[in-house]
Amino acid sequence: MKTTFKQFIFLFFILFVIVIAGCGKDDQSEISDLSSYKEKKLNDVQCLGYFDEGGDTINFSGLKGGHLWFRLVHKKTFKTIMEWEDTEVTSLYQTIDTGNGETSFTIDIIKPQSLFINGSNFVAGFKVQDIKGYVKLYAVFSSIGQISSKKIVIVKPFAQLPKIRRWYNGSVIIDFSCYSERGEILYTSNHLGGGERHLVPISYDEVISITTNASQGTNILNIGKVNYRTGHIAWLEKVTIPFSEDSQTSSYYKIYLLDKSTNIWKYKVDIVYYDGTKKDFVFTVNVNDGEAKTL
Repeated sequence: MKTTFKQFIFLFFILFVIVIAGCGKDDQSEISDLSSYKEKKLNDVQCLGYFDEGGDTINFSGLKGGHLWFRLVHKKTFKTIMEWEDTEVTSLYQTIDTGNGETSFTIDIIKPQSLFINGSNFVAGFKVQDIKGYVKLYAVFSSIGQISSKKIVIVKPFAQLPKIRRWYNGSVIIDFSCYSERGEILYTSNHLGGGERHLVPISYDEVISITTNASQGTNILNIGKVNYRTGHIAWLEKVTIPFSEDSQTSSYYKIYLLDKSTNIWKYKVDIVYYDGTKKDFVFTVNVNDGEAKTL
């Protein structure tokens, strides 16, 4: 009888250990893909949206307990890299000025637009929208572990909603304003607007800018040193694309900055033509005086 009782105690102990181990076990191994991650880990998030730019991470955002929230995870392992939750409540019911008066809408989805991390500081952008196309851009300036944050809300038609552009020393460009990493406006200028360009800031004010003239039917890249606060152009040079094809037949330009360790910067330009032909070339530019050379 004593042996039976001891065996019972032993078996009970083994069962207890198994149950405790099971309760403490992370079910991350059950996460096999994006759908299972959303089902098992994000089922308490309202208005869930996510952004996958093709790299190693996925950024999720939404409302968690009524609070604006985001989480950045590794794409393969779904391990959390960083997570933030606002201390203030964001209502599902929003108002927006359409230009013809205010209208109300209910948030349908909150999509991450951008996330820029600079040390412990970060700037995160969220597109808050409903199924009818009403949209607000929330820009959040905060730090990892910091309770308070600063939010800037921009309201525009969907097609005109600005992107948050990474700038100099943790700052960002939103629409026509340059903001510090703490959300303070450093300056506002009409020169900050415009279309897509290859931009590398060298200070809060100055930038090395490259644009193409493909729409004008010329094989030319314009590269210049521009002060975005004042609009002053320190220098402007043209780089001729060293191929005979007319640039109107090219469908895609991709510009890479290979080296900026000295005042002589090196760029690579990839060109894809409509017929699928791919070509590339390399050029350098002296950022002090604008002297450019095709290699």
